[in-house]
Amino acid sequence: MTRFTEADPAAEMSREWVALKQALGPSSYVEGTRERSEQALRALASTCAYDSRTLASALGISQRQLQRLFKRQFGCTPQAWLQAERLETARQMLCGAASVKEVAYTLGFPQLSQFSRDFKRHFGVTPSACAPGLTRRSW
Repeated sequence: MTRFTEADPAAEMSREWVALKQALGPSSYVEGTRERSEQALRALASTCAYDSRTLASALGISQRQLQRLFKRQFGCTPQAWLQAERLETARQMLCGAASVKEVAYTLGFPQLSQFSRDFKRHFGVTPSACAPGLTRRSW
């Protein structure tokens, strides 16, 4: 007779986090330091053009595994986390950029209007408000 037991959520979360750390490689983390793994994941996110499918493929896991991992570790979907990371990168880039358009296209936004809308929704201000020295003409 086969015995079925309920999975321990803490053990499952731990296994998934270990799988992520293994996928990122031993140099990307110090054992027990989640922040180092997150830094490596951020770097990989930009390499994968902030796309969840590409990220899952790069980590060698399925999209569904990536979704479960992100839900448990970050409380959101991979694409929501990647979008937040992309917008944070945009905010940092605006400090030294020649134009808002340059930042938007560098980060893969197909339309400047979409970038501006997403940026304002995320930060509560327009991209030009975060870019010191940019005038309307440099858009």
